[in-house]
Amino acid sequence: MMTAAITQRQQTGNGTREMTRARVTQAVVVAAAAIALLVISVVAGRGYPQITIFDEAVHFDYIVKLVDERTLPTVADTLSPETLREIACRGTETTCATQLQNSDIPVAGVNYVLMYGPIYYGLVALFSAPFSALTGVSLFDSARTATSLLTAIGGVLFLLAALRLGARKGAAVGLLLATATAPLALLQGATISPDSMGLLFAGAICLAATARGSWRRRMVIVVVICCLAALNKANFIPLATAGIWLATIAPTDDGDWRLDWADRWKSYVIGVAASVLPLVAQYAYNSWRVSYLPDGVPADGGLNDILYTDRTLFSVVADGTIQLMQPIHDSGFPAVPELWAVGALLQALIFGGAFALVLMSGAAPTSRIKAVAIAGTAGLALSFVFLPVTFYVLYHSIGTQSRYGLPILMLLAIAVVASIRGRAASWFLLAAGIAVYGCTVYFAFQ
Repeated sequence: MMTAAITQRQQTGNGTREMTRARVTQAVVVAAAAIALLVISVVAGRGYPQITIFDEAVHFDYIVKLVDERTLPTVADTLSPETLREIACRGTETTCATQLQNSDIPVAGVNYVLMYGPIYYGLVALFSAPFSALTGVSLFDSARTATSLLTAIGGVLFLLAALRLGARKGAAVGLLLATATAPLALLQGATISPDSMGLLFAGAICLAATARGSWRRRMVIVVVICCLAALNKANFIPLATAGIWLATIAPTDDGDWRLDWADRWKSYVIGVAASVLPLVAQYAYNSWRVSYLPDGVPADGGLNDILYTDRTLFSVVADGTIQLMQPIHDSGFPAVPELWAVGALLQALIFGGAFALVLMSGAAPTSRIKAVAIAGTAGLALSFVFLPVTFYVLYHSIGTQSRYGLPILMLLAIAVVASIRGRAASWFLLAAGIAVYGCTVYFAFQ
């Protein structure tokens, strides 16, 4: 009996050591991937001297106003002198000696993003202000560095969510590196833009929605995260809605993902009702902000009037659907056809893989993975309608851009990579991700 007890203790000790070794290995892998993502984002940010066409100037101006005034900026306010200097210094036809005025800027220099919640901007301001003061780096470059840090944190959450769902470490790291360093995704993650939060919110929502424990507690946490995502930017609302749907249907174990309607119909009702909360939060915040507008002054300075269209609603939705299906491959940095082609292939594989998971019968391959695929695909379908219709109904304009599909793509990527079980496929994805990463660094210095 003593021998059996000793053997059992030895086996328990071996199991504990193996578990500890596995956790240490996982922590090292996740940290290494996050550092790699941070490095390439900082390199890309420093290697892109211009201000991006994706509203980077007004996003930076929001941060300037938070840092200088220590309060929320006034809606329909104009660009600060520091922002105008950055625009002049980083222009293709201007230099730092150029004296720009707000009258020289489109829509008279009105900052048309000040209705967005200070989720991204507050985090960047908290980091960039002291970082700039301590290092002497400009506030603009400090803000880009802060964005890169948020991108790296998003990479950590992405990997933790994928690994929780059973993804192989190599496959998860490979897909993360390849997807996050695709040109358009990298440009968002390395420059000043709230769209850089797509990776972070997708990972956080998936982690919270698939957590074990009380369904009620899980729903409360997910709703809070999803409302923050919606306040970050309106194009995050489909992701936020999908996240609440995911928390509604995802089991805490690997049982059947299809809930028993007779037993759980109340959960479905609560989940559907709660999925409206991100939209309500975003609408309430915007209404409050716009209520302080001076009479006759549009919050966007008239920007949406420039995007006016006489096309039909159907054609606008069709155009928006096409745009949202290509969120990572074009109009980014580095601007090379080879990486655009890789990005196009990646987004096709992710969307196609997610659709396949949804269409497969039964629990495939585990309940939570399929729940993520179902919720994410439903959120994608919602974005096809919600975003184009919002622009059309409110402004009669075309405003849907491909980068708006990035948050949903990242959520679907977690489901797809978690469904890959083969060791050979995992090694292939890791090698491919490292290759894309290396090519991106190479082309960034050309």
